[in-house]
Amino acid sequence: MRSAGLPKKPTSRSCSRQRLYTDVQGFEVFTSSLFCGFSGMAPPQLRGFAQRSLNRAILRSIALGIVAGCIWKFGYADPKRRQYEEFYKNYDAVKVAEQMALEKEPLGA
Repeated sequence: MRSAGLPKKPTSRSCSRQRLYTDVQGFEVFTSSLFCGFSGMAPPQLRGFAQRSLNRAILRSIALGIVAGCIWKFGYADPKRRQYEEFYKNYDAVKVAEQMALEKEPLGA
């Protein structure tokens, strides 16, 4: 049993470690160890690997910075600003200055 999408069975075995197995769906699958060459597998894509990794890292750091900035703004800065607004809404500077003048003792006493 073989599907049209699978690679063709090699005519000669280049290594004695290649074995033919039948997978769960009933397809014939060739496996090989790392030391045997198998042309059915694509080589790893290393060209541009560093550039792709850096691009992903930069995008992740930008996204994390935006999320952290929003958390700081809405979780710390805005509540603190509202507290200041509430405090200075009823603040009477003249009354506070008079209280400070009454509490202050003369320097020579």
